[in-house]
Amino acid sequence: MKNLRKVLATITAISAICMSASAFAETTVTGAFDKAAVTGDYSQVVSANTVTATVDTSLATTGTQMTFVIMDADANELNLAAADILYIDQKELNAGSNSFTGVINTARITGATDSTIPDGSYIIKLGYTDGNGDFQIAKAVMVVATTSAGTTVTLLWGDINLDTYVNASDALEALNYVAGVAGNYSNEDIEATVGSSLGDITWGDVNLDTYVNASDALEVLNFVAGTAGNYSDGDFEVTVGSNVDISLSE
Repeated sequence: MKNLRKVLATITAISAICMSASAFAETTVTGAFDKAAVTGDYSQVVSANTVTATVDTSLATTGTQMTFVIMDADANELNLAAADILYIDQKELNAGSNSFTGVINTARITGATDSTIPDGSYIIKLGYTDGNGDFQIAKAVMVVATTSAGTTVTLLWGDINLDTYVNASDALEALNYVAGVAGNYSNEDIEATVGSSLGDITWGDVNLDTYVNASDALEVLNFVAGTAGNYSDGDFEVTVGSNVDISLSE
């Protein structure tokens, strides 16, 4: 107890480490054609605004014309306006030329503010002649959807009250929680309540034993005294007083 009082009496500020958070999003593009003879490749939609459609020549008649059309999400197929056509081309189908790579004209997309294709359902059609000599139209609805994949927060481990220092006040927060007072703190990036979940960890559980108690307060005091504990729960590893990344769901 004497040493504990001495530590508390001689604590000085630890060098501040700024927190930062970065949000990221994921865009998916899907849409199968309704004819087995035609397949779509959407892997370059996000990076290059291009769609590739390929006709299986074993299910089509070579030497005939094929036409590829990409339409805006709000296009009316029964009353199609030129501004609704994001790409159109026609060429002869043969063994060496059985696919289109359509470059989408984003300037014609309703609601687009830059070169990125907005989320929505875009109609794609490819006309071709099948193996029986009958003209077919393969249709796909290309669905572009962007979802938030979460936020990664970088913070100083042991800084329970989010003031960018690890010191006696953080030890006190752990003890306050044990006494029944769960402090709530925030900065410009996150909000955390002692004893509650933050991502996959419990906020204030400095030693990763799944509890917030006096041992967590002691870990903070040990750090101030010069001993930085290192802990792991099998998936997450931390060192008191060092930066850690925590993934938060949106």
